[in-house]
Amino acid sequence: MKKNRFVSNMLVMYSLIIVLGLGASSWFIANTMAEQMIRTQTNYEAELMDKMKVDINGRLQSVGNIFTNLYLKEYGYQNITDVLREEQDDYQRELLINQFLRASSNGNQFVKEIILVDYQRNKTYLIAKSLFQDWNKEVDFLHSDFLNEVKKYENEIIMTPVYRSDYLKEQDDVISIYMNIVDIFNMQKGPKCGAVIINIDPKTFFEIYDSQGEQQIGTTYIVDSKGVIYYRTGDESLDYLLKKTTGLSPGEKEQFVVKKADLVSWSGLSYVHIIDKGVLYREVYRLTLQQVLPVLVICLLLCLAAGVLIACLLGSRITRIVKHIRKIQKGRLDERLEVTRDDEIAVLENGLNDMSRKLEEYIDTIYVKDIKMKQAELRALQIQINPHFMFNTLESIRAMSISGGDSKTAQMLTILGNMFRWNLRHPDIVLIEDELEYVDYYMQLQELRFGERLEYEEMLNMEQKELRVPKLSLQPIIENCVNHAFNQEMDVCRIRIYGKNEADGVCILIEDNGIGMDAVTRDLLQQKIETDSKEENLYHIGLKNVNERMKLLLGSGYGLRIFSSSLQGTCVALYLPAKGQEEEDVQSNDRG
Repeated sequence: MKKNRFVSNMLVMYSLIIVLGLGASSWFIANTMAEQMIRTQTNYEAELMDKMKVDINGRLQSVGNIFTNLYLKEYGYQNITDVLREEQDDYQRELLINQFLRASSNGNQFVKEIILVDYQRNKTYLIAKSLFQDWNKEVDFLHSDFLNEVKKYENEIIMTPVYRSDYLKEQDDVISIYMNIVDIFNMQKGPKCGAVIINIDPKTFFEIYDSQGEQQIGTTYIVDSKGVIYYRTGDESLDYLLKKTTGLSPGEKEQFVVKKADLVSWSGLSYVHIIDKGVLYREVYRLTLQQVLPVLVICLLLCLAAGVLIACLLGSRITRIVKHIRKIQKGRLDERLEVTRDDEIAVLENGLNDMSRKLEEYIDTIYVKDIKMKQAELRALQIQINPHFMFNTLESIRAMSISGGDSKTAQMLTILGNMFRWNLRHPDIVLIEDELEYVDYYMQLQELRFGERLEYEEMLNMEQKELRVPKLSLQPIIENCVNHAFNQEMDVCRIRIYGKNEADGVCILIEDNGIGMDAVTRDLLQQKIETDSKEENLYHIGLKNVNERMKLLLGSGYGLRIFSSSLQGTCVALYLPAKGQEEEDVQSNDRG
Protein backbone atom coordinates (compact mmCIF):
# COMPACT_ATOMS: atom_id res chain seq x y z
CA MET A 1 0.00 0.00 0.00
CA LYS A 2 2.84 2.41 0.69
CA LYS A 3 3.95 2.27 -2.93
CA ASN A 4 0.66 3.79 -4.12
CA ARG A 5 0.02 6.14 -1.20
CA PHE A 6 0.78 9.30 -3.24
CA VAL A 7 -1.50 8.23 -6.09
CA SER A 8 -4.24 7.15 -3.66
CA ASN A 9 -4.12 10.39 -1.69
CA MET A 10 -4.16 12.49 -4.84
CA LEU A 11 -7.08 10.48 -6.24
CA VAL A 12 -9.02 10.80 -2.98
CA MET A 13 -8.48 14.57 -2.88
CA TYR A 14 -9.45 14.94 -6.53
CA SER A 15 -12.56 12.78 -5.98
CA LEU A 16 -13.58 14.80 -2.93
CA ILE A 17 -13.27 18.05 -4.87
CA ILE A 18 -15.33 16.67 -7.75
CA VAL A 19 -17.98 15.09 -5.49
CA LEU A 20 -18.32 18.21 -3.35
CA GLY A 21 -18.47 20.44 -6.41
CA LEU A 22 -21.07 18.32 -8.16
CA GLY A 23 -22.97 17.91 -4.88
CA ALA A 24 -23.15 21.67 -4.38
CA SER A 25 -24.17 22.13 -8.02
CA SER A 26 -26.85 19.46 -7.65
CA TRP A 27 -28.19 21.09 -4.51
CA PHE A 28 -28.33 24.50 -6.20
CA ILE A 29 -29.97 23.08 -9.33
CA ALA A 30 -32.50 21.07 -7.31
CA ASN A 31 -33.50 24.04 -5.17
CA THR A 32 -33.73 26.37 -8.17
CA MET A 33 -35.85 23.81 -9.99
CA ALA A 34 -37.99 23.34 -6.89
CA GLU A 35 -38.76 27.04 -6.56
CA GLN A 36 -39.47 27.34 -10.26
CA MET A 37 -41.67 24.26 -10.31
CA ILE A 38 -43.60 25.42 -7.24
CA ARG A 39 -44.36 28.74 -8.92
CA THR A 40 -45.23 27.03 -12.19
CA GLN A 41 -47.37 24.35 -10.55
CA THR A 42 -49.14 26.85 -8.29
CA ASN A 43 -50.01 29.08 -11.26
CA TYR A 44 -51.07 26.07 -13.29
CA GLU A 45 -53.33 24.73 -10.59
CA ALA A 46 -54.81 28.19 -10.03
CA GLU A 47 -55.74 28.33 -13.71
CA LEU A 48 -57.03 24.78 -13.52
CA MET A 49 -59.09 25.68 -10.46
CA ASP A 50 -60.75 28.57 -12.30
CA LYS A 51 -61.52 26.32 -15.24
CA MET A 52 -62.96 23.62 -13.03
CA LYS A 53 -64.97 26.18 -11.07
CA VAL A 54 -66.61 27.41 -14.27
CA ASP A 55 -67.34 23.85 -15.33
CA ILE A 56 -68.83 22.71 -12.03
CA ASN A 57 -70.91 25.87 -11.78
CA GLY A 58 -72.26 25.13 -15.24
CA ARG A 59 -73.26 21.64 -14.18
CA LEU A 60 -74.91 22.89 -11.02
CA GLN A 61 -76.72 25.55 -13.01
CA SER A 62 -78.01 22.92 -15.43
CA VAL A 63 -79.53 21.09 -12.47
CA GLY A 64 -80.97 24.32 -11.14
CA ASN A 65 -82.61 24.92 -14.51
CA ILE A 66 -84.63 21.74 -14.03
CA PHE A 67 -86.27 23.27 -11.00
CA THR A 68 -86.83 26.54 -12.85
CA ASN A 69 -88.58 24.66 -15.62
CA LEU A 70 -91.14 23.40 -13.10
CA TYR A 71 -92.91 26.71 -13.36
CA LEU A 72 -92.73 27.15 -17.11
CA LYS A 73 -96.08 26.68 -18.80
CA GLU A 74 -95.37 23.87 -21.19
CA TYR A 75 -96.98 20.54 -21.82
CA GLY A 76 -100.29 21.89 -23.09
CA TYR A 77 -99.84 25.38 -21.65
CA GLN A 78 -99.53 23.98 -18.15
CA ASN A 79 -96.65 23.94 -15.73
CA ILE A 80 -95.94 21.03 -13.43
CA THR A 81 -97.86 22.64 -10.54
CA ASP A 82 -100.97 22.84 -12.70
CA VAL A 83 -100.61 19.17 -13.47
CA LEU A 84 -100.39 18.32 -9.78
CA ARG A 85 -103.17 20.68 -8.61
CA GLU A 86 -105.87 20.16 -11.18
CA GLU A 87 -108.20 17.23 -11.31
CA GLN A 88 -107.71 15.33 -14.49
CA ASP A 89 -107.33 11.87 -15.86
CA ASP A 90 -104.61 9.91 -14.01
CA TYR A 91 -103.24 8.59 -17.24
CA GLN A 92 -102.98 12.07 -18.69
CA ARG A 93 -101.31 13.37 -15.53
CA GLU A 94 -98.79 10.53 -15.49
CA LEU A 95 -98.07 11.08 -19.18
CA LEU A 96 -97.34 14.77 -18.66
CA ILE A 97 -95.20 14.15 -15.56
CA ASN A 98 -93.14 11.43 -17.23
CA GLN A 99 -92.70 13.66 -20.26
CA PHE A 100 -91.30 16.39 -18.01
CA LEU A 101 -89.03 14.00 -16.14
CA ARG A 102 -87.63 12.48 -19.35
CA ALA A 103 -86.96 15.86 -20.86
CA SER A 104 -85.09 16.94 -17.73
CA SER A 105 -83.09 13.70 -17.53
CA ASN A 106 -82.06 13.58 -21.17
CA GLY A 107 -80.33 16.92 -21.00
CA ASN A 108 -77.96 15.97 -18.18
CA GLN A 109 -75.60 13.02 -18.52
CA PHE A 110 -74.76 12.95 -14.83
CA VAL A 111 -78.43 12.66 -13.72
CA LYS A 112 -79.16 9.06 -12.68
CA GLU A 113 -82.76 9.34 -11.53
CA ILE A 114 -85.44 12.02 -11.29
CA ILE A 115 -88.21 11.42 -8.77
CA LEU A 116 -91.42 13.42 -8.52
CA VAL A 117 -93.58 13.03 -5.42
CA ASP A 118 -97.29 14.00 -5.53
CA TYR A 119 -98.11 14.91 -1.92
CA GLN A 120 -101.87 15.20 -2.61
CA ARG A 121 -102.25 11.74 -4.09
CA ASN A 122 -99.30 10.08 -2.22
CA LYS A 123 -97.90 8.92 -5.50
CA THR A 124 -94.33 8.78 -6.81
CA TYR A 125 -92.94 8.95 -10.33
CA LEU A 126 -89.46 7.63 -11.25
CA ILE A 127 -87.43 8.10 -14.40
CA ALA A 128 -83.98 6.37 -14.37
CA LYS A 129 -81.18 6.09 -16.89
CA SER A 130 -80.68 2.47 -15.90
CA LEU A 131 -83.24 0.10 -17.41
CA PHE A 132 -83.01 -2.09 -14.31
CA GLN A 133 -83.60 0.64 -11.77
CA ASP A 134 -86.85 0.50 -9.79
CA TRP A 135 -88.23 1.11 -6.33
CA ASN A 136 -86.99 -1.04 -3.47
CA LYS A 137 -90.17 -2.79 -2.40
CA GLU A 138 -88.78 -3.29 1.09
CA VAL A 139 -88.71 0.46 1.72
CA ASP A 140 -91.83 2.65 1.95
CA PHE A 141 -90.43 5.74 0.29
CA LEU A 142 -93.52 7.90 0.99
CA HIS A 143 -93.00 7.42 4.71
CA SER A 144 -89.19 7.26 4.71
CA ASP A 145 -86.94 9.48 6.80
CA PHE A 146 -85.44 10.87 3.63
CA LEU A 147 -88.78 12.19 2.31
CA ASN A 148 -89.72 13.53 5.71
CA GLU A 149 -86.45 15.52 5.65
CA VAL A 150 -87.36 16.83 2.19
CA LYS A 151 -90.76 18.07 3.38
CA LYS A 152 -89.14 20.30 6.02
CA TYR A 153 -87.94 22.83 3.44
CA GLU A 154 -89.92 25.39 1.49
CA ASN A 155 -89.37 26.56 -2.06
CA GLU A 156 -85.55 26.24 -1.99
CA ILE A 157 -83.02 23.96 -3.59
CA ILE A 158 -81.27 21.61 -1.15
CA MET A 159 -78.24 19.45 -1.89
CA THR A 160 -77.23 16.39 0.15
CA PRO A 161 -73.80 14.82 0.64
CA VAL A 162 -73.08 11.49 -0.98
CA TYR A 163 -75.28 8.72 0.44
CA ARG A 164 -76.58 5.29 -0.56
CA SER A 165 -80.06 5.36 -2.14
CA ASP A 166 -81.49 2.40 -0.24
CA TYR A 167 -85.04 3.23 -1.36
CA LEU A 168 -84.09 2.15 -4.89
CA LYS A 169 -83.37 -1.32 -6.11
CA GLU A 170 -79.75 -0.76 -7.24
CA GLN A 171 -78.87 1.35 -4.15
CA ASP A 172 -76.05 3.36 -5.74
CA ASP A 173 -74.03 6.17 -4.13
CA VAL A 174 -75.73 9.41 -5.16
CA ILE A 175 -75.99 13.10 -4.35
CA SER A 176 -79.60 14.28 -4.17
CA ILE A 177 -80.67 17.77 -5.15
CA TYR A 178 -84.31 18.39 -4.29
CA MET A 179 -86.92 21.13 -4.00
CA ASN A 180 -90.54 21.21 -2.88
CA ILE A 181 -93.04 22.32 -5.55
CA VAL A 182 -95.14 25.30 -4.52
CA ASP A 183 -98.07 26.65 -6.55
CA ILE A 184 -97.10 30.29 -6.42
CA PHE A 185 -100.28 31.27 -8.33
CA ASN A 186 -102.75 29.46 -6.10
CA MET A 187 -101.44 29.64 -2.55
CA GLN A 188 -104.92 28.99 -0.96
CA LYS A 189 -104.74 25.37 -2.01
CA GLY A 190 -101.61 24.83 0.09
CA PRO A 191 -97.99 25.85 -0.26
CA LYS A 192 -96.59 22.42 -1.20
CA CYS A 193 -98.06 20.16 -3.78
CA GLY A 194 -95.09 17.91 -4.34
CA ALA A 195 -91.33 17.58 -4.60
CA VAL A 196 -88.75 16.92 -7.29
CA ILE A 197 -85.67 14.88 -6.27
CA ILE A 198 -82.75 14.66 -8.68
CA ASN A 199 -80.16 11.95 -7.97
CA ILE A 200 -76.82 12.62 -9.63
CA ASP A 201 -73.86 10.30 -9.99
CA PRO A 202 -70.96 11.89 -8.02
CA LYS A 203 -68.37 10.14 -10.19
CA THR A 204 -69.86 11.52 -13.41
CA PHE A 205 -70.66 14.88 -11.87
CA PHE A 206 -67.07 15.40 -10.69
CA GLU A 207 -65.38 13.51 -13.53
CA ILE A 208 -63.60 16.68 -14.60
CA TYR A 209 -61.69 16.55 -11.34
CA ASP A 210 -60.70 12.95 -11.93
CA SER A 211 -59.33 13.73 -15.39
CA GLN A 212 -57.71 17.03 -14.46
CA GLY A 213 -56.63 15.79 -11.05
CA GLU A 214 -54.01 13.55 -12.59
CA GLN A 215 -52.13 16.72 -13.50
CA GLN A 216 -52.52 18.15 -10.01
CA ILE A 217 -50.12 17.99 -7.10
CA GLY A 218 -52.65 19.48 -4.67
CA THR A 219 -55.92 18.09 -3.28
CA THR A 220 -59.31 19.46 -4.37
CA TYR A 221 -62.37 19.47 -2.08
CA ILE A 222 -66.05 20.25 -2.61
CA VAL A 223 -67.48 21.14 0.81
CA ASP A 224 -70.58 22.81 2.20
CA SER A 225 -70.82 25.56 4.78
CA LYS A 226 -70.71 23.01 7.60
CA GLY A 227 -67.47 21.51 6.36
CA VAL A 228 -69.09 18.34 5.07
CA ILE A 229 -66.95 16.92 2.28
CA TYR A 230 -68.89 16.17 -0.90
CA TYR A 231 -65.88 15.18 -2.91
CA ARG A 232 -62.07 15.06 -2.72
CA THR A 233 -59.43 14.19 -5.30
CA GLY A 234 -56.81 12.88 -2.90
CA ASP A 235 -56.55 11.03 0.41
CA GLU A 236 -57.71 12.20 3.83
CA SER A 237 -54.33 13.51 5.05
CA LEU A 238 -55.25 17.18 4.58
CA ASP A 239 -58.86 17.01 5.83
CA TYR A 240 -57.90 18.59 9.15
CA LEU A 241 -57.09 21.87 7.40
CA LEU A 242 -60.75 22.23 6.37
CA LYS A 243 -61.79 22.33 10.01
CA LYS A 244 -59.53 25.26 10.87
CA THR A 245 -61.84 28.01 12.14
CA THR A 246 -59.07 30.50 13.01
CA GLY A 247 -57.05 30.11 9.85
CA LEU A 248 -53.66 28.52 9.25
CA SER A 249 -50.71 28.92 11.61
CA PRO A 250 -47.53 30.68 10.31
CA GLY A 251 -45.82 27.32 9.90
CA GLU A 252 -48.77 25.92 7.96
CA LYS A 253 -48.84 29.00 5.75
CA GLU A 254 -45.20 28.27 4.90
CA GLN A 255 -46.01 24.67 4.06
CA PHE A 256 -49.44 24.88 2.42
CA VAL A 257 -51.08 26.96 -0.29
CA VAL A 258 -54.87 27.11 0.26
CA LYS A 259 -57.31 28.64 -2.22
CA LYS A 260 -61.09 28.77 -1.78
CA ALA A 261 -63.95 29.80 -4.09
CA ASP A 262 -67.73 29.67 -3.66
CA LEU A 263 -69.83 27.80 -6.20
CA VAL A 264 -73.46 28.49 -7.21
CA SER A 265 -75.09 30.22 -4.27
CA TRP A 266 -78.10 27.92 -3.90
CA SER A 267 -75.77 24.90 -3.57
CA GLY A 268 -74.03 26.24 -0.47
CA LEU A 269 -70.86 24.58 -1.77
CA SER A 270 -67.32 25.86 -1.89
CA TYR A 271 -64.36 24.80 -3.94
CA VAL A 272 -61.17 24.38 -1.83
CA HIS A 273 -57.76 23.55 -3.27
CA ILE A 274 -54.80 22.76 -0.98
CA ILE A 275 -51.21 22.39 -2.20
CA ASP A 276 -48.64 20.77 0.08
CA LYS A 277 -45.25 22.29 -0.78
CA GLY A 278 -43.56 19.25 0.71
CA VAL A 279 -45.20 17.10 -1.97
CA LEU A 280 -43.96 19.55 -4.59
CA TYR A 281 -40.42 19.35 -3.27
CA ARG A 282 -40.58 15.57 -3.26
CA GLU A 283 -41.83 15.66 -6.83
CA VAL A 284 -38.97 17.95 -7.79
CA TYR A 285 -36.45 15.64 -6.18
CA ARG A 286 -38.05 12.70 -7.95
CA LEU A 287 -37.70 14.49 -11.28
CA THR A 288 -34.15 15.44 -10.31
CA LEU A 289 -33.32 11.80 -9.69
CA GLN A 290 -34.85 10.82 -13.00
CA GLN A 291 -33.44 13.58 -15.19
CA VAL A 292 -30.65 15.54 -13.52
CA LEU A 293 -29.01 12.80 -11.47
CA PRO A 294 -28.09 10.56 -14.45
CA VAL A 295 -26.35 13.52 -16.10
CA LEU A 296 -24.50 14.32 -12.87
CA VAL A 297 -23.51 10.68 -12.43
CA ILE A 298 -22.13 10.56 -15.97
CA CYS A 299 -20.20 13.79 -15.35
CA LEU A 300 -18.90 12.39 -12.06
CA LEU A 301 -17.75 9.16 -13.70
CA LEU A 302 -16.04 11.08 -16.50
CA CYS A 303 -14.30 13.36 -13.99
CA LEU A 304 -13.23 10.39 -11.86
CA ALA A 305 -11.95 8.57 -14.94
CA ALA A 306 -9.96 11.65 -15.90
CA GLY A 307 -8.70 11.90 -12.30
CA VAL A 308 -7.62 8.26 -12.27
CA LEU A 309 -5.80 8.73 -15.58
CA ILE A 310 -4.01 11.87 -14.37
CA ALA A 311 -3.16 10.25 -11.02
CA CYS A 312 -1.77 7.16 -12.74
CA LEU A 313 0.35 9.23 -15.14
CA LEU A 314 1.78 11.33 -12.32
CA GLY A 315 1.98 8.35 -9.99
CA SER A 316 4.00 6.29 -12.46
CA ARG A 317 6.59 9.08 -12.73
CA ILE A 318 6.74 9.52 -8.95
CA THR A 319 7.06 5.74 -8.51
CA ARG A 320 9.96 5.73 -11.01
CA ILE A 321 11.72 8.42 -8.96
CA VAL A 322 11.14 6.47 -5.71
CA LYS A 323 12.60 3.29 -7.27
CA HIS A 324 15.65 5.24 -8.42
CA ILE A 325 16.15 6.64 -4.91
CA ARG A 326 16.09 3.09 -3.52
CA LYS A 327 18.75 2.10 -6.05
CA ILE A 328 20.90 4.98 -4.80
CA GLN A 329 20.36 3.74 -1.23
CA LYS A 330 21.74 0.38 -2.32
CA GLY A 331 24.86 2.05 -3.76
CA ARG A 332 23.94 1.92 -7.46
CA LEU A 333 25.12 5.45 -8.14
CA ASP A 334 25.99 4.92 -11.80
CA GLU A 335 22.34 4.62 -12.94
CA ARG A 336 20.48 7.67 -14.26
CA LEU A 337 16.81 8.57 -14.74
CA GLU A 338 15.67 9.15 -18.31
CA VAL A 339 14.10 12.62 -18.54
CA THR A 340 11.42 12.70 -21.25
CA ARG A 341 9.42 15.83 -20.38
CA ASP A 342 9.94 19.45 -19.47
CA ASP A 343 7.89 20.06 -16.32
CA GLU A 344 8.22 20.25 -12.53
CA ILE A 345 8.74 16.50 -12.15
CA ALA A 346 11.48 16.69 -14.79
CA VAL A 347 13.24 19.24 -12.53
CA LEU A 348 13.21 16.61 -9.76
CA GLU A 349 14.54 13.96 -12.14
CA ASN A 350 17.39 16.19 -13.33
CA GLY A 351 18.20 17.16 -9.76
CA LEU A 352 18.32 13.51 -8.72
CA ASN A 353 20.63 12.66 -11.61
CA ASP A 354 22.96 15.54 -10.68
CA MET A 355 22.97 14.43 -7.05
CA SER A 356 23.84 10.83 -8.04
CA ARG A 357 26.68 12.03 -10.27
CA LYS A 358 28.15 14.35 -7.63
CA LEU A 359 27.80 11.71 -4.93
CA GLU A 360 29.56 9.17 -7.13
CA GLU A 361 32.38 11.64 -7.75
CA TYR A 362 32.65 12.39 -4.05
CA ILE A 363 32.88 8.71 -3.17
CA ASP A 364 35.49 8.15 -5.85
CA THR A 365 37.65 11.02 -4.62
CA ILE A 366 37.10 11.00 -0.84
CA TYR A 367 35.54 7.76 0.30
CA VAL A 368 37.71 5.38 -1.74
CA LYS A 369 40.81 7.31 -0.72
CA ASP A 370 39.82 7.03 2.93
CA ILE A 371 39.25 3.28 2.60
CA LYS A 372 42.67 2.82 1.04
CA MET A 373 44.26 4.75 3.89
CA LYS A 374 42.49 2.58 6.47
CA GLN A 375 43.49 -0.59 4.65
CA ALA A 376 47.09 0.58 4.61
CA GLU A 377 46.86 1.38 8.32
CA LEU A 378 45.38 -2.06 9.01
CA ARG A 379 48.15 -3.80 7.13
CA ALA A 380 50.71 -1.80 9.09
CA LEU A 381 49.09 -2.87 12.36
CA GLN A 382 49.03 -6.52 11.29
CA ILE A 383 52.69 -6.33 10.24
CA GLN A 384 53.50 -4.64 13.54
CA ILE A 385 52.38 -7.62 15.60
CA ASN A 386 54.64 -10.13 13.82
CA PRO A 387 57.95 -8.69 15.11
CA HIS A 388 56.44 -8.55 18.57
CA PHE A 389 55.48 -12.20 18.45
CA MET A 390 58.70 -13.22 16.69
CA PHE A 391 60.71 -11.55 19.44
CA ASN A 392 58.97 -13.54 22.18
CA THR A 393 59.13 -16.79 20.21
CA LEU A 394 62.81 -16.48 19.48
CA GLU A 395 63.39 -15.67 23.12
CA SER A 396 61.65 -18.92 24.04
CA ILE A 397 63.74 -20.89 21.57
CA ARG A 398 66.88 -19.27 22.96
CA ALA A 399 65.92 -20.23 26.50
CA MET A 400 65.16 -23.81 25.49
CA SER A 401 68.42 -24.14 23.63
CA ILE A 402 70.31 -23.04 26.71
CA SER A 403 68.58 -25.60 28.86
CA GLY A 404 69.33 -28.30 26.23
CA GLY A 405 67.26 -30.71 24.26
CA ASP A 406 67.36 -30.49 20.53
CA SER A 407 64.10 -32.51 20.07
CA LYS A 408 62.04 -29.84 21.78
CA THR A 409 63.73 -27.16 19.72
CA ALA A 410 62.84 -28.99 16.52
CA GLN A 411 59.24 -29.45 17.71
CA MET A 412 58.95 -25.77 18.53
CA LEU A 413 60.29 -24.80 15.12
CA THR A 414 57.69 -27.11 13.49
CA ILE A 415 54.86 -25.47 15.40
CA LEU A 416 56.26 -22.06 14.52
CA GLY A 417 56.20 -23.00 10.83
CA ASN A 418 52.52 -24.01 11.14
CA MET A 419 51.76 -20.64 12.66
CA PHE A 420 53.46 -18.78 9.79
CA ARG A 421 51.54 -20.85 7.25
CA TRP A 422 48.23 -20.16 9.12
CA ASN A 423 48.97 -16.45 9.01
CA LEU A 424 49.53 -16.50 5.26
CA ARG A 425 46.52 -18.71 4.55
CA HIS A 426 43.72 -16.75 6.30
CA PRO A 427 42.16 -13.36 5.31
CA ASP A 428 41.84 -10.26 7.50
CA ILE A 429 38.54 -11.44 9.00
CA VAL A 430 38.39 -15.02 10.33
CA LEU A 431 36.06 -17.23 12.31
CA ILE A 432 36.76 -17.59 16.01
CA GLU A 433 37.07 -21.30 15.32
CA ASP A 434 40.01 -20.59 12.97
CA GLU A 435 41.45 -18.09 15.46
CA LEU A 436 41.38 -20.83 18.15
CA GLU A 437 43.47 -23.04 15.85
CA TYR A 438 46.20 -20.39 15.91
CA VAL A 439 45.86 -20.11 19.70
CA ASP A 440 46.34 -23.91 19.96
CA TYR A 441 49.64 -23.65 18.02
CA TYR A 442 50.79 -20.93 20.36
CA MET A 443 49.79 -22.89 23.50
CA GLN A 444 51.67 -25.95 22.20
CA LEU A 445 54.82 -23.82 22.09
CA GLN A 446 54.22 -22.55 25.64
CA GLU A 447 53.47 -26.02 27.01
CA LEU A 448 56.86 -27.18 25.69
CA ARG A 449 58.35 -24.34 27.71
CA PHE A 450 56.32 -24.49 30.95
CA GLY A 451 55.07 -28.04 30.94
CA GLU A 452 52.38 -28.84 33.50
CA ARG A 453 52.63 -25.40 35.10
CA LEU A 454 50.46 -24.02 32.26
CA GLU A 455 46.80 -25.06 31.87
CA TYR A 456 44.55 -23.89 29.03
CA GLU A 457 40.76 -24.44 28.72
CA GLU A 458 38.49 -23.33 25.85
CA MET A 459 34.71 -23.33 26.60
CA LEU A 460 33.07 -21.63 23.57
CA ASN A 461 29.99 -23.18 21.96
CA MET A 462 29.59 -23.71 18.21
CA GLU A 463 27.46 -20.58 17.72
CA GLN A 464 30.15 -18.46 19.36
CA LYS A 465 32.87 -20.16 17.33
CA GLU A 466 31.11 -19.14 14.13
CA LEU A 467 31.46 -15.43 14.95
CA ARG A 468 33.93 -13.41 12.88
CA VAL A 469 36.81 -11.37 14.31
CA PRO A 470 39.91 -9.60 12.96
CA LYS A 471 42.78 -12.07 12.41
CA LEU A 472 45.19 -12.43 15.40
CA SER A 473 42.70 -11.08 17.97
CA LEU A 474 42.90 -13.83 20.63
CA GLN A 475 46.57 -14.91 20.51
CA PRO A 476 48.03 -11.52 21.60
CA ILE A 477 45.77 -11.54 24.66
CA ILE A 478 46.78 -15.13 25.53
CA GLU A 479 50.40 -14.09 25.07
CA ASN A 480 49.95 -11.25 27.60
CA CYS A 481 48.50 -13.76 30.07
CA VAL A 482 51.54 -16.01 29.73
CA ASN A 483 54.17 -13.25 29.78
CA HIS A 484 52.74 -10.87 32.42
CA ALA A 485 50.35 -12.86 34.61
CA PHE A 486 52.72 -15.84 35.05
CA ASN A 487 55.61 -15.59 37.52
CA GLN A 488 58.11 -17.94 39.11
CA GLU A 489 56.18 -18.14 42.36
CA MET A 490 52.99 -19.53 40.77
CA ASP A 491 52.56 -23.27 40.78
CA VAL A 492 50.10 -23.39 37.87
CA CYS A 493 48.97 -20.67 35.45
CA ARG A 494 45.38 -21.30 34.31
CA ILE A 495 43.98 -19.62 31.22
CA ARG A 496 40.31 -20.01 30.32
CA ILE A 497 38.34 -18.79 27.25
CA TYR A 498 34.52 -18.67 27.43
CA GLY A 499 31.67 -16.60 26.02
CA LYS A 500 28.49 -14.83 27.15
CA ASN A 501 25.53 -13.74 25.04
CA GLU A 502 24.38 -10.19 25.74
CA ALA A 503 21.46 -8.05 24.53
CA ASP A 504 23.48 -6.18 21.90
CA GLY A 505 26.05 -8.82 20.96
CA VAL A 506 28.44 -11.46 22.32
CA CYS A 507 31.25 -11.09 24.86
CA ILE A 508 34.34 -13.38 24.56
CA LEU A 509 36.27 -13.48 27.86
CA ILE A 510 39.92 -14.56 28.34
CA GLU A 511 40.61 -15.09 32.02
CA ASP A 512 43.79 -15.99 33.98
CA ASN A 513 44.61 -16.60 37.62
CA GLY A 514 47.72 -14.42 37.64
CA ILE A 515 48.80 -11.71 40.04
CA GLY A 516 46.36 -9.19 38.47
CA MET A 517 46.77 -5.42 38.94
CA ASP A 518 45.36 -2.67 41.08
CA ALA A 519 42.63 -0.30 39.86
CA VAL A 520 45.03 2.53 39.03
CA THR A 521 47.24 0.31 36.88
CA ARG A 522 44.20 -1.29 35.21
CA ASP A 523 42.64 2.08 34.32
CA LEU A 524 45.97 3.40 33.04
CA LEU A 525 46.38 0.34 30.82
CA GLN A 526 42.80 0.68 29.50
CA GLN A 527 43.46 4.34 28.71
CA LYS A 528 46.66 3.55 26.81
CA ILE A 529 45.05 0.92 24.60
CA GLU A 530 42.15 3.30 23.84
CA THR A 531 44.26 6.34 22.88
CA ASP A 532 46.35 7.03 19.78
CA SER A 533 49.60 6.99 21.73
CA LYS A 534 52.68 6.03 19.69
CA GLU A 535 54.24 4.20 22.63
CA GLU A 536 56.15 1.11 21.54
CA ASN A 537 56.10 -0.68 24.92
CA LEU A 538 55.76 -4.39 24.16
CA TYR A 539 53.59 -4.72 27.27
CA HIS A 540 50.88 -2.63 25.66
CA ILE A 541 51.33 -3.19 21.94
CA GLY A 542 49.43 -6.51 21.73
CA LEU A 543 46.26 -5.33 23.48
CA LYS A 544 46.32 -1.93 21.77
CA ASN A 545 46.75 -3.58 18.38
CA VAL A 546 43.77 -5.91 18.90
CA ASN A 547 41.55 -3.08 20.17
CA GLU A 548 42.37 -0.79 17.23
CA ARG A 549 41.78 -3.47 14.63
CA MET A 550 38.44 -4.47 16.15
CA LYS A 551 37.18 -0.87 16.16
CA LEU A 552 38.50 -0.30 12.66
CA LEU A 553 36.87 -3.38 11.14
CA LEU A 554 33.76 -3.85 13.32
CA GLY A 555 32.98 -0.31 14.42
CA SER A 556 33.57 2.00 17.36
CA GLY A 557 30.92 0.23 19.44
CA TYR A 558 33.08 -2.88 19.73
CA GLY A 559 36.52 -3.56 21.17
CA LEU A 560 38.44 -4.70 24.21
CA ARG A 561 37.99 -4.02 27.93
CA ILE A 562 40.14 -5.08 30.90
CA PHE A 563 38.80 -6.28 34.27
CA SER A 564 41.37 -6.97 37.03
CA SER A 565 42.05 -6.77 40.75
CA SER A 566 45.31 -7.13 42.62
CA LEU A 567 46.13 -10.83 43.31
CA GLN A 568 42.75 -11.80 41.76
CA GLY A 569 43.79 -12.45 38.16
CA THR A 570 42.84 -10.57 35.02
CA CYS A 571 39.95 -10.90 32.56
CA VAL A 572 40.05 -9.35 29.09
CA ALA A 573 36.62 -9.02 27.41
CA LEU A 574 36.16 -8.76 23.65
CA TYR A 575 32.78 -7.26 22.67
CA LEU A 576 31.60 -8.55 19.28
CA PRO A 577 28.41 -8.16 17.21
CA ALA A 578 26.00 -11.09 17.23
CA LYS A 579 25.92 -13.57 14.39
CA GLY A 580 24.41 -12.02 11.25
CA GLN A 581 25.02 -8.52 12.55
CA GLU A 582 28.82 -8.73 12.30
CA GLU A 583 28.69 -8.82 8.46
CA GLU A 584 26.53 -5.68 8.35
CA ASP A 585 28.88 -3.94 10.78
CA VAL A 586 31.95 -4.90 8.76
CA GLN A 587 30.33 -3.74 5.49
CA SER A 588 29.07 -0.48 6.96
CA ASN A 589 32.48 0.21 8.45
CA ASP A 590 34.11 -0.50 5.10
CA ARG A 591 31.81 2.16 3.59
CA GLY A 592 33.17 4.71 6.03
